[in-house]
Amino acid sequence: MKGGLEAGRIQFMSLRTSYAGIVLLALLVSACGGGGGGGGQPPPPPQNQTIAFATAGPVAGAVGTTVTNIASGEIVGAEALMRWNSPTRGLVAPDDFIAAAEDSGLIVPLGEWALKQACSVAAGWPPEMRIAVNVSAVQIRSADFARSVISALAVSGVPARRLELEITETVLMDESKTVLKTLRQLRELGVRIALDDFGTGYSSLGYLRRFPVDKIKIDRSFIHDIDNRDTAAIVRTIIGLGAELGITVTAEGVETEAQLDILRKAGCVEAQGFLIGVPSKAADMARLLKSRAAPRPA
Repeated sequence: MKGGLEAGRIQFMSLRTSYAGIVLLALLVSACGGGGGGGGQPPPPPQNQTIAFATAGPVAGAVGTTVTNIASGEIVGAEALMRWNSPTRGLVAPDDFIAAAEDSGLIVPLGEWALKQACSVAAGWPPEMRIAVNVSAVQIRSADFARSVISALAVSGVPARRLELEITETVLMDESKTVLKTLRQLRELGVRIALDDFGTGYSSLGYLRRFPVDKIKIDRSFIHDIDNRDTAAIVRTIIGLGAELGITVTAEGVETEAQLDILRKAGCVEAQGFLIGVPSKAADMARLLKSRAAPRPA
């Protein structure tokens, strides 16, 4: 995706659903002659859907937020973001369209395309920097999910250890054996599994017993309220749990130096949020990483 994310255009589709009439869904950025496995184009729509294509304006969407090692200050990864640049609503967050994409089944081709694009971009990053991509239970239940992950890695040349698949508790709540089997298969290949929004569900600790993950991400609601004594105690407990289990802990939603200082003193490994880095396009991310790698004058 050499010039795609910063120079592309968004294509979106409208489909009729049983509960909300016409819902506009993003197919993300259609890169202009981009590289990578996806050819810079979004996936074709399923034949059993009523689809109307249109073209929006120039891309204004963000593609990633950086993740920093708190102790060293080094950028160790980035999380790929899905954004829909609607011609009428502006930049639309995933909460407003992902559910409809899952209900319709469009999340499968959309997620596969997004995964390829994320890996394609990450191929140009420093060799140890990780790329995190959010995936849903609907995607993982699909028969070709493991194949699509392996294909994205193979085409981009990104080693499996550099890819993190972020899941929520709803994924681990899935009763089908397919989900856990697929996650274990990918983990055995070296792909890292991160449990997102940790602490907001009912059985976070139980899921850690059921399926060992490589990372837990403390939900931003805890970080926002970390100056509260009880909340700070919960955050410290989660960080301690991660240390005991050998699981990397990342704090989401870090916005102030005070929050970062509390996390640093508690021994949190990684941080993510507006204080660390605002959502950035691929070209901006590349410039940031290049400036970080450049030798400083004596």
